[in-house]
Parts: sequence; structure tokens; C-alpha cells
Amino acid sequence: MSENTLIRQFHRYLGVSPQQHLQRLRIERACRLLLATSKTIDKIAEECGFCDRYYFSKIFKKQRGIGPAGFRKQFTF
Repeated sequence: MSENTLIRQFHRYLGVSPQQHLQRLRIERACRLLLATSKTIDKIAEECGFCDRYYFSKIFKKQRGIGPAGFRKQFTF
């Protein structure tokens, strides 16, 4: 199967590209880490496969509508 065929099939079944799906999974993991640990945002970004905190924060905010620090503050009591 060619790469393009795989991408088309992936999109047909999941509604997003493989890259978008992977980003979504990484952000979901980051949410769990933000709520369950006291690790720094830098460390969470690194553990979730983002190159740096700034890119992580940009993608997080794009998907969740709030930055990672705000997310942690909003849902941590």
C-alpha cells in the first residue's frame, strides 16, 4: 500500500490525518499528566513528544481552547 493510499484510508475511517490523530493522542496524554502530576509544562511537553514548550502550548490551546497552565489551574483543586 502506498503512503498516500494509507493516508486516504486513515482519513476515511477516522476523519483526520495520521498527524492530526497523533497530535490529539499526545494532547490527551498531556491533559492526564497535567492533572495527575506536578511535573513542569516543559517536562510534560518533552514526554509527550513535542519539540519545545512553545509549540506544545500552541497546539494545546488550539485543541483545548486554553493553554496548559490555565488547564491545570482550572481543573486542579
